[in-house]
Amino acid sequence: MLIGAITLLVVTSFYGSLSWGLVVWKFWYWFLLPVFPTLPAITFIQGVGIMLVVSLFRGHPAQIIKDEYVNKSTGIIITAIMPWLALFLGWLIKVILF
Repeated sequence: MLIGAITLLVVTSFYGSLSWGLVVWKFWYWFLLPVFPTLPAITFIQGVGIMLVVSLFRGHPAQIIKDEYVNKSTGIIITAIMPWLALFLGWLIKVILF
């Protein structure tokens, strides 16, 4: 049981780092470089690193809803979809406004 929980934690952390790193990397090219052309180009791995550094300083919001009312599987699904939703919305903004 403990091994499964640790494995799930490692896999979800790895997935979150890579997916949010991709979002940072794409947003860097879509939004930052056109505004600040003297910024250096970054690689995907550097985007992952930037996201990891940012996540160190990001506070975790207080949980307002009691644990007994929270559906854990819905939270996992939302966590998995959020980077892709952010990437899609960023792409829409890029296409519409730029």
